[in-house]
Amino acid sequence: MDILLQLNSYCSKINTKEIAYFAIEKPEKIDYLIELTLSDKYPTNARAAWVLTTIMEIRKHVCEPYVDVLCNNLKKIENISVARNYLKIISNYRIKEEFHAYIVEYCFRVINDSGIPVANKIYSIDIIQNLCKIYPELAQELHVSLQENINKSTVGFKSKAKKILKKDNG
Repeated sequence: MDILLQLNSYCSKINTKEIAYFAIEKPEKIDYLIELTLSDKYPTNARAAWVLTTIMEIRKHVCEPYVDVLCNNLKKIENISVARNYLKIISNYRIKEEFHAYIVEYCFRVINDSGIPVANKIYSIDIIQNLCKIYPELAQELHVSLQENINKSTVGFKSKAKKILKKDNG
């Protein structure tokens, strides 16, 4: 299968799954998909990122070896939908300590930026919550960010924020 041709031919869940299953069988193709996500060629980069997320949803363990690469590449991503898929994947795995500081900073920037779509914010919140297990002091900073943004955000963000604030406040 020519992944680039397939990605550019049409965009559908079926096509995305076909490419995902192909890449699962040929792991070197996952490297190629990651390379495509770093491209500035839209929509190819976004579709490649969608395939990576689909791979994770089909066979979670297949993406685990690539989490470090995704964490490292996150700073290079300019396309918001590619970033969303990276965040979704990263939120499902343990992050190596060497990436903690950068990922925390990145996620708080996303949460506090009114121009970022809610899905990116939700995955960033999930990542911060996961890291709160290691760094409990992040919980207070997360609460402050949620409280500052709760009234100027979408229903989805408000719902997520209220659940976290209610759970953590007992």
